[in-house]
Amino acid sequence: MKEYTIAEVLSYTETLERILIEKLRKSSKKASGLYKKFIIRCNSLFIIFTQFDLQTTAFGILHKALFIDLKTYFDPIIVEKSWSGRVLLYINIGYFMLVIGDFASSLKFLYDAESLIMECRQGTKLTKDLILAHSAISALAFFRNRKFDSAEKYIELVSDEFNQIIRGDRESRFSANACCNIYCLTSLFLDVLKARNSELASTTDCKLAAKKMKKKGVASISLLDEFNENSTFENGSQLVSSEKFRKILSATVLFPFINKQTPIVQATELKGGQDHARDNRLVRSQLASYLKKPYKSIEYKDFYALLMAESLNGNLAYNKLN
Repeated sequence: MKEYTIAEVLSYTETLERILIEKLRKSSKKASGLYKKFIIRCNSLFIIFTQFDLQTTAFGILHKALFIDLKTYFDPIIVEKSWSGRVLLYINIGYFMLVIGDFASSLKFLYDAESLIMECRQGTKLTKDLILAHSAISALAFFRNRKFDSAEKYIELVSDEFNQIIRGDRESRFSANACCNIYCLTSLFLDVLKARNSELASTTDCKLAAKKMKKKGVASISLLDEFNENSTFENGSQLVSSEKFRKILSATVLFPFINKQTPIVQATELKGGQDHARDNRLVRSQLASYLKKPYKSIEYKDFYALLMAESLNGNLAYNKLN
């Protein structure tokens, strides 16, 4: 199977974007299908790029997708307003805001995703899996924002969906390995949350999970071991807030949504980009610069309103060209 460079993948995405904009201008019936293909492609590439710390590249992809999404939302050609790709887009943006430390914006985008989920066809395998992914990312966003009661509510939702899967009550795209990681991460999360008002954190779930998962070799087992060695709330909170926890979580709950038709990016390119990006990660000031906005004017605000306005203004500029 052919593999592509990052530049080739980005070039193809830009070509797809230009074709889509032209179809929308002409009110072509093909625009709807092409719009979905574009959003699905952007979602998949974002998940890959962000996992390899290519944050500027990942955000560029998201920015294009948000612009197109808001443009098409008000376009009568695009009949279906609430669908899985749009839900995943807002989950992804919420996750990215979490990566750069803008927890307020993260929660706002995740709220938009939740509203879209409520409008989607309920009970389907895809919708239920999106609920699990959304709940997991939301739990972490609330935890990082120190809204622990809400974090507990969402991690309990993850646990409920997980239990349905392992009981065989419903089908899921989450693999056995993913379910093992979900079990470990949820156990850690719940033990830490249950003991936030006491000096020592509860280790009941974590010790049981560590015992059950010992031979599975999943990535998250190391987090349980670290917590069981030092079961204070402070240590547990640091583990849940760590980059290691976040990246295992995203690989577990977001990777299953990567579309099979996504071009395969060369592993050497991703690894090389990751090594370079580790010392040059996108932070809030750099994001403001990317959006050509003075950071001092927005440093005490969040990026939610800015990104939405930026994309909507782009729509207005696009409309003036017609």
